[in-house]
Amino acid sequence: MSQHRRQLTVLDVVVASGLLSLLAAVVFPMILHARESSRRDVCKVRMKTLGLALHQYEELHKTFPPGWLAPMGNTNGAAGFGWGAMLLPHLQNAEAYQRFDFNADLASPGNMQNATLALEAFRCPSDQSSGLTTVLPDSAQIGTANYVGNFGVGVPRPDLKTAFSQGIFAQNSRVRIRDIRDGITNVVLMSERILPMNTEGWRGDNIEGPFASLWSGVPRPGVLSPLSNVFTVTTGDVTQIGEKESLNIVGPLNGLTGSAGAPKVTLLRINRSQSNEPLDTFRQGAFVTAGISSHHPGGAQVLLGDASVRFLSEKIEEATFVGVMRRNDAIHGCSY
Repeated sequence: MSQHRRQLTVLDVVVASGLLSLLAAVVFPMILHARESSRRDVCKVRMKTLGLALHQYEELHKTFPPGWLAPMGNTNGAAGFGWGAMLLPHLQNAEAYQRFDFNADLASPGNMQNATLALEAFRCPSDQSSGLTTVLPDSAQIGTANYVGNFGVGVPRPDLKTAFSQGIFAQNSRVRIRDIRDGITNVVLMSERILPMNTEGWRGDNIEGPFASLWSGVPRPGVLSPLSNVFTVTTGDVTQIGEKESLNIVGPLNGLTGSAGAPKVTLLRINRSQSNEPLDTFRQGAFVTAGISSHHPGGAQVLLGDASVRFLSEKIEEATFVGVMRRNDAIHGCSY
């Protein structure tokens, strides 16, 4: 008995194409979501590892590493090394640590050559930007980082007095665990930051631009801003105001509302520019801000003082957001 093969019709092709398109529309987002979830988990592990390294450093030296080193009172002396460089022995990178000459500036040719390492420990896998960038025209490219230390509030400056720092990392800082009086589960040690695809060094006191964060520190304090090494959650010059003014050490941050005659400061929200634009539309992703940002939808991951990692929502309440960045303001908010 002969058999006849049924010929495909145009309708068959259209139906099959429609089913494939529908399947792709359902499955493809699921695949992307699964991949991002996996990358976020890896990011969390890396931040946790950095947290454990910070605690090992604190146990050994009785203080967390300085945010960045700079000469005090004169122009002589080594400058620029940041908390990331100090952690290398606790991140199985003792060899790289030993190659640094801490008696010379980070910007010296030998040290900058050593800083060319693109270290996985400081990179979020969701960020596909370059692991290296040029920050000084007379130096080689050096390694970038997606993780920056918590300075607190206000814009850090090279002439900053450590006493004004309300976070964990500042110029020549020596913050101990016992100095975190709000409790180590209530204060952020570090957070994520997006890197633009084409990056450069943080210029002056600018808080937005095509800027890169660096694991090694601030190669030339005074030329490059400490924001290449730390983050802040508000604008405001902390060197020009006292403890009782807008960026007061304890209590509510008056400057956010301008109350009591305090000068107005701007809150840098998560994944937002200074003008409160979403970062995915802010100069088409070419610029970043000095605050917190990530490629994880809806917020960013932060490392707390107990070395745990939490996800902060973009919608976190304002007072809580500022409170968890300051180590001694008596504002406890664990609802985030």
